[in-house]
Amino acid sequence: MNEIQNKAWNLLTEKEKQALTLGLGYAKSSWEVGEMMGLSHYKFLELKERAERFFKLFEGYFSKYPSLVRPNSLDDRFRDFIEGIIEKRMSRKEVSQYMGDSSLLVKPISTAMIIKWYKGLISSSDTWDKDLALLITEVDRWSNKRFLPRDIQLPSAYLRRIKWKDQSYMRWLIKWPIQKIEAIKKIYTNRAKEGYFIAISDPSNDMGYCVLQVKKNRRTILEMTSLGLYIFPELVQADVLGYMISKYSEKANSPKSGMRFWRDYRDNLKMAMNYNDLQNLSILPRPEDIEFSRIKKIREKRKEK
Repeated sequence: MNEIQNKAWNLLTEKEKQALTLGLGYAKSSWEVGEMMGLSHYKFLELKERAERFFKLFEGYFSKYPSLVRPNSLDDRFRDFIEGIIEKRMSRKEVSQYMGDSSLLVKPISTAMIIKWYKGLISSSDTWDKDLALLITEVDRWSNKRFLPRDIQLPSAYLRRIKWKDQSYMRWLIKWPIQKIEAIKKIYTNRAKEGYFIAISDPSNDMGYCVLQVKKNRRTILEMTSLGLYIFPELVQADVLGYMISKYSEKANSPKSGMRFWRDYRDNLKMAMNYNDLQNLSILPRPEDIEFSRIKKIREKRKEK
């Protein structure tokens, strides 16, 4: 590498460097390199794409300018901010600690400060400052830690999957206290000829889950949605979800099996009658806070009527 390429290379994270070198040095496929790095295939491809983009971006920038920031052009706080964000690749919170400036932890204050600094670069008469502003925008666009305020940031360079949301939901299901699970069984199990079906984690069951038949009506769908539980028209669909709950720890963490696991999980979930409602739910209820005794009383009152 020449001096310019070395400067660009030094701004990459260790994982980005690995993503670029492992495939070439070991003649491995992207699947194999992803497994070596402990990443799912799509996550590795995202990392490699970002590394390639950043290397070209920094190389092009340093071919025009000898350093990241024009000498004597910025106040010290903005210079430290850029050093933390681009050179050290920190998050906004980490940069605040690095700078020793707690005001950056207050979002309205940090947002106003960053916008002011950024606009100062854009309005500068020096092309070096303007190009730095473009570099900052592009780094933010490709970063997995967005740092620019929404008012001045561009859309992400790629569409990320919502795997984090799926993982969060699965962990939420598994953490249900046993007394709450037993309460669901007692209140909602229905043995009529027809019904809808739900799956819940169940440590007391040898399979690690159980499928319950519940009443086939609109009220039950609404109640399941309020509890954060998917409800299915067919037994087999609920059983598939239950099986995936029981196999989550085993199947979801390996890159190859994990990719198939989450694809099958999403495909099955789409069959739920309250799929759209739960997908739009940003906060799930805490199982320990759900008052099943209150739900039971309400249901008993409805029966009396």
